[in-house]
Amino acid sequence: MVFSYDPTDSRIKSGKFGFDVENKGDQVHEVVLFQVKKEAPIMELIESGDPGALGFPMGVKLPILPGTDAKMSIPALEPGRYALVCHLPDQSVPRGEGPPHFVLGMVSEFRVE
Repeated sequence: MVFSYDPTDSRIKSGKFGFDVENKGDQVHEVVLFQVKKEAPIMELIESGDPGALGFPMGVKLPILPGTDAKMSIPALEPGRYALVCHLPDQSVPRGEGPPHFVLGMVSEFRVE
């Protein structure tokens, strides 16, 4: 349960942006993009319960079924810090009431120049 990409990719620049998402796992996932508004580790911001810590979602792609691909376009990314988060619960526990995927590592951040 990870988002993987090359954060050194020189194509991560401000302006119109698109994500090609491939779900290689065996559970349904989502991709929620936030422009991070506060300086602190991402997990600390999420766990703080402060609704302004991550700002409003800029893009959401749901559901992404196992073995499928999806695209998410963003009209404009300004320079700054961003996070990708999956909030869906772990389905491998009884009744699918496991912890959210971000607790299991499905959260990532990157910077836009």
